Amino acid sequence: MIKHNKVISVDLDKIWINIKVRITIEEERVLQFAMLYESKGADALPPLEVTKDFELVDGRTRYEGISLARNPVDDKSFTHVNCVIVEFDNEAEKLIYASKANMGGSKPPSNGDIEMVFQMLLEGGKSRKFIIKEYSEIIGSKTVVQRLDWIESKMAKQRKSAAADEVKYKGATLPDAAAKYNVNLKALQDFMSNTKKDTKKASNDVECMRTLFKRKHFAVASTATKQFKQLLKKFEDGLISVTEVNDFLKYQEDLFNDDMVKVQQNRQVVNQLNHLKP
Repeated sequence: MIKHNKVISVDLDKIWINIKVRITIEEERVLQFAMLYESKGADALPPLEVTKDFELVDGRTRYEGISLARNPVDDKSFTHVNCVIVEFDNEAEKLIYASKANMGGSKPPSNGDIEMVFQMLLEGGKSRKFIIKEYSEIIGSKTVVQRLDWIESKMAKQRKSAAADEVKYKGATLPDAAAKYNVNLKALQDFMSNTKKDTKKASNDVECMRTLFKRKHFAVASTATKQFKQLLKKFEDGLISVTEVNDFLKYQEDLFNDDMVKVQQNRQVVNQLNHLKP
């Protein structure tokens, strides 16, 4: 049974994130929330919801926003945020509560978000029937069934792929790999036979993408070097100031940093989706 307690002020440093019911969060909304906190203080938005040991359950964007904001009172970082302590009987109850709170927000979850939650519930031992009962009233039984069909099909392919990797790269026998990942032995044999050609092509495609990216990265780096030499010459000739040079370099740095943020976000997406367990 879920139990809500009164609102309390919690040290931001004590709050930690484990459950994530969205694959990614929107940076624009984080900035919007940060601006609200900066203009109206810590009470600008509803309290976060956390467990007794301060695990964040609902309010991830608000948490990121207030962590980024400056307190209008003293222009320093916020140290505390209002929270409601929520108690749960088990992990599944907590995950379901968090995902339903996410569905009730101003921005609906994507199909990928829903599938991620359903996969975590299935891997946690919850049945297809249980998930349909829990979510049909919120997003419709047809949508629940469609998402479950998709995620169960994907999970079956992931199990076969993981079992095949055990055989190809770790020296496992077919029967052992099939048993470890709960895959039918004949289905695993067929999968390895049918995907051998496709796997080779996919690996070649990845190598082509790597080569293409390397060429484009080299071109960008070469352009940056040429531009710096031009800037330096203009600066030495007294045509531009050191401020203009540093501003341009800062501009380049910001663009490169944006690229790194995107890479990190992509890695986060992969990690969130990779919930396969033997």
